[in-house]
Amino acid sequence: MSEKKIDVFFVDIGKVLVNFDNSKFYEKLAGASGVPVQEIERLDREVFKPLWPKMETSQMLPYDVYRGYRFDLADIMPAIRRAQFKCDFTFSFFKEASASVLSLKPKVLDFIKYLRGLGCKVVLTSNTYSILSDAQRSLFPQIFSNADGCIFSHEIGFRKPNRTFWFVALDEVKWVFPDRVFVVDDMEENIHSAKSLGMHGAVFTNVENLKKELNNFGFNFKN
Repeated sequence: MSEKKIDVFFVDIGKVLVNFDNSKFYEKLAGASGVPVQEIERLDREVFKPLWPKMETSQMLPYDVYRGYRFDLADIMPAIRRAQFKCDFTFSFFKEASASVLSLKPKVLDFIKYLRGLGCKVVLTSNTYSILSDAQRSLFPQIFSNADGCIFSHEIGFRKPNRTFWFVALDEVKWVFPDRVFVVDDMEENIHSAKSLGMHGAVFTNVENLKKELNNFGFNFKN
């Protein structure tokens, strides 16, 4: 197999570099409201998760979602808890609860460092909203210090798999030829949209499988 050159890696953050454990968010809201975890999870799934695309493109602010939680939880919680809940359930509490779901994946970060050591650029490309991107910067500065740029959907108004997202990302790297770009993302639809523009990519599951994908592609792992 002939060696293939990659100049830039576009790397997603969520479920690639950072894990999400939403149960921690549900538990914190349950503790503040007295509403069962299962009910909060249902509320999140049916009411608030459908709003994520709007938050991730800044058509809706996280504060609006916070107010929605505040109203809906107050409506279903035990009446005796409402007064204290209104005091405790601040926007700061909501942001802290949202950030509590995050945890770093060190093996992926080490692999990103390795790729940069080979001379490749690494640009972070994420569908996200301000609460999570701010929390990631605060909790995991080592991710951002080992990246050559960041493209966040809430900052540009477009989210993957929209092709405009990738046009902005390519502009960030001064329009490196798409066939010299490799996309690492946990969503197959995002990989498909990148490939439609001539880029390469693989759906991320773990570092070992990513190495296999790159090896099969023909990427040279030698210094």
